[in-house]
Amino acid sequence: NGSKSNPYLTLAKAYTEADDNSTIYIMDDITQTETLNLNEDKDITITSDGSTHSIIRGNELKQTVINQILGTLTFENIIVNGNNVEADTAMINIDGSVNINQGTSLIKAKVLAGEGGALYNGGKLIINGGIISSNSSSLGGAIYNQGNILINDGTFTNNTSTQNGGAIYLNSGTMTIKNGTFSSNTALSGGAIFNMDGNITIDDGKISGNSSSNRGGGIYTTGTLTINGGEISNNTALLDGGGIAEADGSIKKYTTITGGTIKNNTASLRGGGIWDNDKVTIEGGTITGNKAKYGAGILLNGGSTLILNKGTITGNVASSLGGGVFISTYLTTFTNNITISGNTPDNTHQGNEHAS
Repeated sequence: NGSKSNPYLTLAKAYTEADDNSTIYIMDDITQTETLNLNEDKDITITSDGSTHSIIRGNELKQTVINQILGTLTFENIIVNGNNVEADTAMINIDGSVNINQGTSLIKAKVLAGEGGALYNGGKLIINGGIISSNSSSLGGAIYNQGNILINDGTFTNNTSTQNGGAIYLNSGTMTIKNGTFSSNTALSGGAIFNMDGNITIDDGKISGNSSSNRGGGIYTTGTLTINGGEISNNTALLDGGGIAEADGSIKKYTTITGGTIKNNTASLRGGGIWDNDKVTIEGGTITGNKAKYGAGILLNGGSTLILNKGTITGNVASSLGGGVFISTYLTTFTNNITISGNTPDNTHQGNEHAS
């Protein structure tokens, strides 16, 4: 009857019998052998009864474990475990709304040739805490997004994409990061985050220790990126943009930095802090301690635009040219409120060396 002494045998039955604004308590680990479709317009919380329990993807379940279609689903003090099963689709699909709260872990989801290892979001996703770790897919090792994401806190770590977006691939929609940590995520481009055509705002948080085998050790963006605060640090790119790689997309969307710190990132070739191949406006913040062969702080690629109004670019080291800023185009605006000093071997370099 669904009581603690006589619980339902399946999660599907508990969901069907639950009223709106109910909590389903998991009393032991559950292995899902078929997709759980949440298709009623009601608000449900899934949590553990006592110690933390797991919802586990069965070895033969290649499709979605939880398909959230209507209403709002909240995870709290629960583990959703993909069990490293080589699946065809993301572990959780979102068309309605999902909240991920403290004590929740989304782990070990593995999608071989698909979008989003742990989550495919086409609705509304709010992350208030928890850990999203050790997931993998082709695009967005942890999350593939076409909806709206709000990250208030939480940890993204050890997620992997074989193509782009080690932790998150933002195909479209919006994402606001208020806090949280992205670390040890890897991808071809966008070690932590790949922004295709979306709108990202970063107010705080830390994107640190991620890596790219191409461009954008921390972030790769062709969409809109606004950085108001936070830290982008210790990321690496094998080619360009150790911290951020900003490129020209099909629709003109740009990057604006008003605050925060971009520090200690490394690119093997160009743009240790930022590789700019479209348009970047800097209104504040600090770019320091970054390394690259050309343009350790910022490399402005041919045909792109850089506007420097405020902020500090200092202590960056290039092994060849452009310790602070390497300018390979003339579309650059400086004001007296920008400080560029103490970079090695020079603060600014203008020329066409390695500009293409």
